Amino acid sequence: MTAILLAAGTSSRMGSINKMGLPFRGKPILLWAVDQLLIAAVDEIIVVIGHEVNWAKELLQGKAVQVVVNDHYLSGQLTSIQAGLQAMSDTKSDFLIGLADMPLLLTEHYNALLVHHQQQHSPTISFPYNGEVAGHPKVFSASFRKMIIDLQSDPQKGAKPIILQHPSAVQHFITSDEAYFFDVDTPEAYAKLITR
Repeated sequence: MTAILLAAGTSSRMGSINKMGLPFRGKPILLWAVDQLLIAAVDEIIVVIGHEVNWAKELLQGKAVQVVVNDHYLSGQLTSIQAGLQAMSDTKSDFLIGLADMPLLLTEHYNALLVHHQQQHSPTISFPYNGEVAGHPKVFSASFRKMIIDLQSDPQKGAKPIILQHPSAVQHFITSDEAYFFDVDTPEAYAKLITR
């Protein structure tokens, strides 16, 4: 299993602050997310960066992750996903696509979703689901790798078109756990996070 962690954005809704560097439990949010994945049931971790590259590289120095720079990150999330998929060492591995700005996600959350995914019949797309709300991360069977790399659509939509094109492959991980649905996109969300 390969984990691709997306951390390339500009944090535009945070104003002038790079949310990846905001502290959470004594660590920058980006480092917190990486450390949770490092002890999860994954074989490889790829962190895709783009904004403030030098800072991110320095922060991740010494971590057992592959750092990939997406020079086209301003075009949208899909470009970061594709950069991560192209960097996979095992192209036949299933893969998890996660967002680095979801600090409530702990190792146990990742593992629970991965167990759910591994219990399904391939090809499968697994992700948290609560009512009508889809969460993150999303886990794909290996057969979807080339489809996403070749995808040509609105880059802002990420891999969503692939999910919509393959409804029979979707296996919802039913949960009400807020960790799968809470991201830190705004100052208000960060204020809510640190008052928990």
